[in-house]
Amino acid sequence: MMRVKYKNPPINEVIIGAYFDQPVMPLHSEHIGVFWSQIRAELPNIQQQPELTLPIVGPNISIQFGMTDEPYPMPRFWLSSEDGSILLQIQKNAFILNWRRRAGAYPHFENVKKLFDRYFERFLAFLRTELRVDDVNVQVAELTYSNLVEPGSYWMTALDTPRLLPSLAILDVGAPADTVPDFNYVTAYRFAPDLTLNVSVRTGRQPTDANKSVLVFELRTIGALDAVGRAEADLWYERAHETIGRCFTAMTNPDIQRNNWQEV
Repeated sequence: MMRVKYKNPPINEVIIGAYFDQPVMPLHSEHIGVFWSQIRAELPNIQQQPELTLPIVGPNISIQFGMTDEPYPMPRFWLSSEDGSILLQIQKNAFILNWRRRAGAYPHFENVKKLFDRYFERFLAFLRTELRVDDVNVQVAELTYSNLVEPGSYWMTALDTPRLLPSLAILDVGAPADTVPDFNYVTAYRFAPDLTLNVSVRTGRQPTDANKSVLVFELRTIGALDAVGRAEADLWYERAHETIGRCFTAMTNPDIQRNNWQEV
């Protein structure tokens, strides 16, 4: 199936994640500092964050939790570009790249994936040379597209959401006609034993103006991969990307696709 690309898609963030079958136990906080020194020119900012829990994908996935000799567990580290558009998240059992919209156009999946591959390979090379860790297998993979719609020509308030997403219906509870609801819809679809799509559609508020609403609709694919290598994981990311693109096109208004996002 031919993939559809848009000139002006509403994509606000893309997340590519690899969660390992077991923690990299030799990896400590000081090692993140050494790794950061190798890429600091590209990602000059560093922060500590609470550790992420792994996505829940099913009862048959077993995640290893190793014992540590650290007095304090290693946190998750954020390494980000000057403008914040590129974010690496590293913890003992996960490596994640976020592309976040700032200025400029969406670079499309192929370029975001190349960036993920480049940094992931550098991280794996660091583990090999500095910590003698040769095997890091991917147990759970993630690909998420988060779309942000601000008030404009085709969407102004939550009441306009069915125009953008024709299959979504806002419940009629007998409220006054001028009542604008907030909502948070979540649905899950299992496309294959190793590929689940979670779709969330929710209203929110603009960070700079709490009186102005926004619409966020997110397509998150999660895969239970049974401890595979890079090649197998890459095949899954391709399938996940195809699934997200197909579902995005199916769930959104063709007129808005054509007139506002502009297929290329």
